[in-house]
This record gives sequence, structure tokens and C-alpha cells, in this order.
Amino acid sequence: MKLHRILLRNYRGVTEMSTGVYTLVYQKRWLRSPKTTLTVTSPQSENHTGREAHNRLEEILAETMDDNLWRALRIEQGIQLNLPAFSMPAMRRALDHAAGGETAPDDDDTLWERVKEEYEKYWTSKTGRPKGERRSSEDRVKAAEEEALILEGQIKEVERDAEQMVRLAAEAARISATRDELEKSERDLAEKWDSLERIRRDVERLEDRCKAAESKRNQVAGEWNRRQELIGNLNDRTKDLDALEAEVEAAAPALAAAIRRDEETADALKKAADALGDAEGRRARAVADRDFLRQQIEVAQITERYDRYVKAEQTLKEAEDYLEFSKVDDKARDEIERANLEDQRAKGATDSAAAFVETTALADITMRVAGKDVRLAANEVDNTQVEDEVEFVIPGVARMRVSAGPDAKRLVERRRRTHAAYRRLCDEVGVADFDEAKKAAQERRDALRNREDARQSIKNDLRDLTPDILLAKIEQLTERVTAYPVERPEAPPLPSNYDEAESLASKLEGLVGDCQSELRSREEAADKAKDELNSARVNEAELEAKRKMALNNREEAGSRLDAARKSQSDEDLAGTLAVAQQEFDNSLKSIEEVEAQLQAADPDSLEVRLENTREAKRRAVKDLQSNRDGQNELRVSLEIRGEMGLQGSYDEAVSRWEQFKREHERSEARARATRLLLETFERHRSRAHQRYVEPFKKRIDVFGRIVFGQTFSVELNEDLEVVSRALDGKTLDLVQLSTGTREQLGVLSRLACAKLVSLDDGGAPVMIDDALGWSDPQRLQSMGAVIAAAGQQCQVVILTCTPGRYSYVGNAKVVTLIP
Repeated sequence: MKLHRILLRNYRGVTEMSTGVYTLVYQKRWLRSPKTTLTVTSPQSENHTGREAHNRLEEILAETMDDNLWRALRIEQGIQLNLPAFSMPAMRRALDHAAGGETAPDDDDTLWERVKEEYEKYWTSKTGRPKGERRSSEDRVKAAEEEALILEGQIKEVERDAEQMVRLAAEAARISATRDELEKSERDLAEKWDSLERIRRDVERLEDRCKAAESKRNQVAGEWNRRQELIGNLNDRTKDLDALEAEVEAAAPALAAAIRRDEETADALKKAADALGDAEGRRARAVADRDFLRQQIEVAQITERYDRYVKAEQTLKEAEDYLEFSKVDDKARDEIERANLEDQRAKGATDSAAAFVETTALADITMRVAGKDVRLAANEVDNTQVEDEVEFVIPGVARMRVSAGPDAKRLVERRRRTHAAYRRLCDEVGVADFDEAKKAAQERRDALRNREDARQSIKNDLRDLTPDILLAKIEQLTERVTAYPVERPEAPPLPSNYDEAESLASKLEGLVGDCQSELRSREEAADKAKDELNSARVNEAELEAKRKMALNNREEAGSRLDAARKSQSDEDLAGTLAVAQQEFDNSLKSIEEVEAQLQAADPDSLEVRLENTREAKRRAVKDLQSNRDGQNELRVSLEIRGEMGLQGSYDEAVSRWEQFKREHERSEARARATRLLLETFERHRSRAHQRYVEPFKKRIDVFGRIVFGQTFSVELNEDLEVVSRALDGKTLDLVQLSTGTREQLGVLSRLACAKLVSLDDGGAPVMIDDALGWSDPQRLQSMGAVIAAAGQQCQVVILTCTPGRYSYVGNAKVVTLIP
């Protein structure tokens, strides 16, 4: 960067600077009486004003200044805090020089770009994949190869179809012979199956005869079993009767003892019930007294709740009445505030851009300005702002019309729009200005808060009741509290307070509990005695009933056995059963002989063989038909494809494929060469970066140790941008550092860059616009020392409205810009 020196003077925006071979003075005034001038004193004298001066200054700066380096070395106020990247031609040349290498000419800076441009003809810059043109060439090769392979496949398919015709003919003869053999086997197996079916029918007939014999045998056996059951039943009933008669005789003494115990427990139960009744009466009176005293307290508490509810209802009504007519909410206030700010900005811009006409009277005169008379005494001055167009008339002497420029008219029109929008918003909600809107919005927020507080108070006091229920409850409790002393007997006396009544009720509650326990104990004893008596009586009755039932059962069993023996004696029934069993055994033997013949014929295997033979014959018929259809299709296909000229098409496709392949291989060779060239450049650039990044890092570390201490160091990336900081053995990425630390690193890196590029021809100035606002006093002191040290070799220009922040810069020259 060739901008050598900037000198700021404190008179109306005058800047003196030298840049390249030029030495110049530039003056800019924006507000009243705007003016722009440029005076060049070397290498030759030049004078410019207005837009011409502005344009000429831009030409000189474009000719002599490295714009990238200028932006990197500048810290602007209000711009988002960031650390610049210093990978730029001027910085690389300075680092090469500092590292002991030869400084490359400016033209060499574009060589890397030309290499990348050639590389990107064949490869994508981000992913390194082949470009679309290469993929298209590769696709053409693949398409031509696929076409040739398809035609080759079609030729081979014709050959395979011819061979398939021969195979199908041989297969048809084999299938036809197999079908004839299967038809003969089917006839033989069918005859064996018919013979087997006749044997099965014989088995079924013998099974029916066996079932009849078995049914008869089972019938006689059932009669014999029932006869044995009748005999056994008579014996069992006789034993049961003898046992029950013994139990009846043994149960008589237990019944007499149970009657005596029942009479004794009934007398004790009556005494316990009388004691409990007396204790419950005394407890009921004590509980009624306690409830009366508690209700007195509840009346006061509920009355207080009702009063709070009435007050909250009044507050809620007042808040809702106000909110019903209030139009200024926070949204309206914010809109009015934004409109007011826009109007004020527009007014400020209009006032700044408007022209001013200054009139000095040489004698007492009266003139008309914009249709109004203005009287001026001798030497009196009138200043008139021209926003659009103003007419000045000196009667009998002159008429002047002064018009504002297009920019001023545009700003005036903008002011009219913003003011109209501001007034419209105020009128919509019925306020005079923003202050009144702000006040109305605050009153609305107060009303909303009061309404919410009142609703919450009503909810807390009413809870699950309505106002009417709450008032009715107050009336009911008041009525009870008033009536109780009148209705209560005088004795025993009423307790003096609620605690005394609660204590008495608790004591009587304990007495009642003791009496209840005693009563339950007596009741349990009486119940137990009564249960024992009832159990003894029930046992006696049950035993008697069982004895009578057992007697009847024994007589009934004897009668049934006698009736059965009269119908058929026990000896005759046994003989009939033996004959039926012999007939059933003979039937089973006949069935076993016929089933043996059936099993010897193996019906399951015969059925499987017959079914399989039939399926195989059907499949042979189907396969023979399918074979004939296949031969017909192949015959037609071969006839059609023999007329297509497949061999000529295949030769042409192979020729195209080889041509496309040669062209693609040449393109791929060039692509691989560009990749090798790029990789070689990247390898050498990486080595060069490692060589020249060290001087820059070293200068940042030197400056940083003045501020942070001897353990400070930084790490730079390929773009010469600070990415991390190490301190006291701990390394943090840039984003993990505090705002103040990042701001300090930004200043240190810019100072280090300026010092490097200032080694040859004076370099470039570092422009700091009110930075270091996040630094504490100790860091400001050490940063002042760094700036002073850097200022010995390069120019550092600091613009600030807080000079005390930079009071630690020892060799600073202070220039006050306010006249």
C-alpha cells in the first residue's frame, strides 16, 4: 500500500495527505454552505472543486492505494467486530521479504489463479469431481460401448436360439416316450386300486357287525354294574345310620353349657350400653358448644372475604371501563414512536440538505420573502432555508427565485410523508404527540395490571363459591350464632373460648371411645356366646335330620335291590354277560384277519404311486405342448432376425465406440495433468505459507506479550487470519474469547501487518475509529504501549470522542477536530 501519510487538521474538515507521488489537501463541508475542494501540490499543481474534486481524489487513491490492505488495516466504529484476513499480494510480498526470500513481481500473483482456472475446466472446484463436459464424454463412450455390447448380445442370442431349437426337438421325443410309459403304469395301478377298494368294503361290513356285538355286550355289562351298585349302596346306607345315632347321643351336654353362657353375656352387654349412652350425651353438648364458638370466628372471616370481593369488583369495573375506551396499546405506541423517529430523521436530513440564502442589508430595506414582508436594518442579516423554491422581491429593485436541488426536494417530500404518517397514527388513537401516546400506553398497562389483580383477588376470595352463596353463608352462620345461646340449656355452663371448648370435646371424645371399646368387647362376647348356642342348636337339628334321612335312605336302597332281583336273579345276569362278551370277541378276530390282508396290500403307497403317476402324465402332456410352442416361437424369431443385418450394425457400433474412447482418453490425460499441476502448486504454496507466516505470527506474538504476558501466542490459518490464542498453556478458539480480547487481537494483528508492509516505502497507516471500548484500564495501558511501539515505524491514526481511552499512547500527537 502506497498511502504514506495522513495529516488531519482541525479546521472545517481539512485533510492533508501524501500517497504515492502525490501530495494533496482535501476539504469537505456537509452542513451549512456545503463545499468540496482538492489541491494537489506535487508532482504538479492541480485545483478542483465540487464533484470534480471528489472524483479526482478517488482516481488518485485508486492509482496509489492497495484497497484490500486499506480495508484490512481499518477499524470502523459500529461495524460488527471481526478479525481480518491478511492474505493479499502486498502482505505476501512483505512476508517473503521478511522471511529472507525474493519478492515476487505483481504479475506472479495471478499464476495461481490461472492454474486454478485451467484446473476448473476439468474438475469442480469444491468437490474435485469431473466436470459435466467430461462426464458427458464418458457417457458417450459408455453409450457407444453399451450399443456394441447389445448388438453383440443379440448376435449371440440368435446363435443360442438355434442351439435351443435342436435341444427342444430332442426333448420333445424324450417327453413323448415318457408320456406313453406313464399311461401304461396308470392302467396297472388303477386295477390294483379297485381290488383294494373291495377289501375295504369287507372291513366296513365286519366293523358294523362288531359294533352291534359291542353294543349288546355293553348293555348287559351296564345292567350287571348297576346290580353291584345297588348291593353296595344298601351296605353304605346301613353304616351311615349307625354313625349318626352315636353323634346325636354325644351332642346333648354341649347344648346345655351354651345356654348358660348366652344368659351371662347378655346382662354384661346391657350395662356397657347404658354407660356409652351417658358419655355420648355429654360429648354431643361439648361438640355443639365448640361448633358455636368456631362459627363465630367463621362469620368474621367470611365477612372479611366478602368485603375484599366487593372492593375488587369495583376496581375491576373501573379498569374495564377505562380499557373499553382506551385505544393506545403498546403496539400503537411503538408504531407512533417509529413514525416519530422516522419524522425526526427526515427533518434532520431535510435541514442538513436544504440550501440557506444569507441576505445582508446595506441600508434599511423591506423585502418580500416567500410572500411575507421582511424588514432589515442596515447591516442586519437574514438567513432563509430553501426546502423547495423561495421567491425574494426587493420592491422596485429586483426579484430573485431560489430553487433547491433534486436531492433537497426529495428529502422535503420524504419529510412530508413521514410527518403525515406520524400525524395520522396520532389522530387514529386520539393523542397529540408521542409523549401523550407513551403516557396513555402506560395508563393502559396500569389498567390491565389492575384488572388482572382484581380478577385474581376475586378468584382467591370466592374460590368455588358465588357472591350470592357467600352472602347467604354469612347470613346462615349469623342466624345460627344468634340462635344458639337462646336455645342452649344453662347447665353445664358454656366454655369461655374456642380452645377450652375444643379441649373439653376432645376429653369427652376419648371417654366415648373407651365406652365404645368396652361395648364392642361385650358385644363380641355376647355374639360369640349366641353363636355358640345357635351352633349347638343347629348341630342338634342337623344331626336329627341326618339320622332320619339316613334311615329313609337305607329303607329305599333295600327296596330297589329287592325289586331288581325279582326281575332277574344275580346268577342269570352273570350268564347273559358271558355270552355277549364271547360274541364281541369273535367279531374282533374276523376284523383283524381282513385288516391284515388290507395292510399287506399297502394302500397308502399305492395311492401315492397312482396319484403321482397321474400328475406326471399330466405334466408330460403339458411339457410336450410347451415344447412345441417354444419351437414355433424360436422358428419365427430366427426367421425375423435373419433379415435384420445384425453383423453390419455391430461393426459400425464398435467403430464409433473406439473413436469416442480415443477422444475421451486424450481429454482425461489433460485433466490428470491439470490436477497434478494444481497439487504441485498447492504443495509448494503450503511450504511457502509455512515459511512466510512465521514473521507475521512472530510480530503479533511480540505485540501480544506486551499486553497478555510471556505465555501469549496465536495460530494463523492459510488466509493469515488469527484463529486461536494460547495463554498460560491453554488454547482457545477465537469464538471462545471475550469481546474485549477479540477486539484487542484485531488491533494487534493490524499493527503487526502495518509494521511488515512498512519495511520498504513507508507502508500504510492503521486507521482506528474509537476501538478498545471493551478493554479495562490495565489493558488500555498495555495497548497504549503497543500502539506507541508500532507508531515508531508505521503511521497509526486514531479517531475518538473519548481521548482518555488512548492517554497511555506515549508518543501520540493529538489533533482536535472541533474548532
